[in-house]
This record gives sequence, C-alpha cells and structure tokens, in this order.
Amino acid sequence: MEERGIADIDVYRALRRGFVMEDSVRAGKNAGEQVCKVVEQNKGARDLGVVTIVVAEAKLLVKTVEWEDLK
Repeated sequence: MEERGIADIDVYRALRRGFVMEDSVRAGKNAGEQVCKVVEQNKGARDLGVVTIVVAEAKLLVKTVEWEDLK
C-alpha cells in the first residue's frame, strides 16, 4: 500500500463505508471463498478500491488496494 500512497486507515475506512461492485464478485480459488472489490467513493478525492477475499463468511483477506477511476 505504501507504494501507492494509501494508508492502512484508508483501507479500513473503505471496507467499512464502501460498496461491493456487483460485477466483481466471483468464486475464490478455495472452497468457501468469494472475491470482490469494495470501493469507497470520496468527494473531492480519488476513489479507493480494495480487492478482498471473503473466507467462509468469517474472515477478510485484503489482496490488493488501488486507486479507482470510476466514471
């Protein structure tokens, strides 16, 4: 995250306040896993995307974090 200038607190905020992009939801590599992208839209700033793996509906693993250009 450091190479993109995204702080940990921004990732946590995106996971709390963001929305799941419906077209990003797919099955994960292992049984019981789902992969999705959570996006937080920020007024006056760039949107933040967090690619997340949901493991057995009990745990979240952050795969990558990226700036989004949704239009």
